[in-house]
Amino acid sequence: MAEFARRNRRKPNIISNAIRMPGYSTRIERMIAEELGMTQQSIWPDRYHMDGTSVSFRDDTIPTGLTGGAHRQNEVAA
Repeated sequence: MAEFARRNRRKPNIISNAIRMPGYSTRIERMIAEELGMTQQSIWPDRYHMDGTSVSFRDDTIPTGLTGGAHRQNEVAA
């Protein structure tokens, strides 16, 4: 892995993160797949749709602020 990182001018931890963390870097995943002569989908089938597009691993965000008048229980301005 260190030699692969050097050849591709990347830090070894970047390569390691791409291998173990879904969604970290599809570009690094593509480089690894090309090096192995495989497709990204065949190496990481859970990370890609059938059409070859990557699966989104972004967490859905929950708004932290309250909307409307919910932040003022008594409807009086602060």
